[in-house]
Amino acid sequence: MYLLNYGVLNMKTAVFILFLVFAFNGFADDLPEGWIKVGSNPAGYDAGVVMDEGDNPPVAFIKSNDKTDESGFGTVMQQFFPKEYLGKRVEMTVLMKSEDVDGWAGAWLRIDGNFSKTIAFDNMENRPLKGDRDWKEYSIVLDVSEEAESINYGVLLAGDGQVWFDDFKFKEVSNSVDVTNVFRNKPLNNSF
Repeated sequence: MYLLNYGVLNMKTAVFILFLVFAFNGFADDLPEGWIKVGSNPAGYDAGVVMDEGDNPPVAFIKSNDKTDESGFGTVMQQFFPKEYLGKRVEMTVLMKSEDVDGWAGAWLRIDGNFSKTIAFDNMENRPLKGDRDWKEYSIVLDVSEEAESINYGVLLAGDGQVWFDDFKFKEVSNSVDVTNVFRNKPLNNSF
């Protein structure tokens, strides 16, 4: 925080640096290569890969533990360079199910530009998973700006419970498909 006090770093850059510190200092749990566990309270969540019921293939999970607090969240995520998606509208789909989620959970997708500046973002907070939900496909649609430098995605859990997830897919979609971006391009409903 010393560098913040002297204006050397802005808050987003500082958060990104903290993210890198946490990402490479043991919050990986038992996750496949490329996946990391972070969030505002990563120690409050366990993550890994388990076998699904029956003969189904393995799936990833994130679940609360005895260090979970009501104000924090945990997320399992990864990021990649957006080269093949620059200037395109992209749909991300993922299969998820939940059990005993008393806060909320959701998939999330974030497009970042220079210095980790968020360009587009959706974390399903306006359509969350709560309680018990069986396997279902969920989607997020965002525009990937020509200035994008990374695509970040994952699943988050806020509060107690457990979420299983599998089969992330990315594909280009036409502009006729509505974006789910929580950042608006223009103000809405200015007159009441």
